[in-house]
Amino acid sequence: MVPAGKPLVETTKTWQKWDPAGRARRFRGTTFVSQVVRGSQFYELEKAISEDLVKEGLARTDNPDFALMHPDTYHMTLYEAGLLDREIPGESERWPDWLDEVQTVAESARCIVDRLRESDIQPPRPLRMKVDHLADIRYEMRFDLKPADDEVLAELQRFRDEIDELLGIQARPLDSYAFHSGIGYRLRQVDSDDPQVAALQRKYDVWASQVDDVELETPAFCLFENMQGFAPLSYFE
Repeated sequence: MVPAGKPLVETTKTWQKWDPAGRARRFRGTTFVSQVVRGSQFYELEKAISEDLVKEGLARTDNPDFALMHPDTYHMTLYEAGLLDREIPGESERWPDWLDEVQTVAESARCIVDRLRESDIQPPRPLRMKVDHLADIRYEMRFDLKPADDEVLAELQRFRDEIDELLGIQARPLDSYAFHSGIGYRLRQVDSDDPQVAALQRKYDVWASQVDDVELETPAFCLFENMQGFAPLSYFE
């Protein structure tokens, strides 16, 4: 039973990952990410916003407006076309032919790790990202990020192309994909002119204006059970 309060958002993917109380649901899959460096300026910015949302009463244990990710999970996804559990509607059709005999995400992860070890895919070098902007928090709680320059953009494209070829999966073109780092997920709808949310948007935009560079760890191929933990299985070094 959904607790009384603001109406829930109508975003299917949100409810695949979270319940209305802000608890992470099982949502198995694999992905390629770089963790945000713990203690860096950008990490502290994301953490400060998360803590402020709790203070403002928007991430309470009852009727939360947001489900918040644990700071240890702050990351940027380098390649968003990883495989999700075959049980998720529409996902089994995305699995490449070479994994036809594989049924579980864990098995697929072992197979992908084997391919990665046999390949010579190098991480994007350099991997310099900058804060673009904070999304509209009436709908999302994330930062959009951008490559520091054309050299970084070219390296990201090269990395994604090589993963495409390795996995036999096609990621979205970079001109239709926004690199980002999430703090949480909006669970409940809010009026477009809500004064509290408008004030918080202004405050967080000011905070974000004081941070430029995004420090990221070595990219890794990861396995996850839900949105609160990304276990690295293979690093790109």
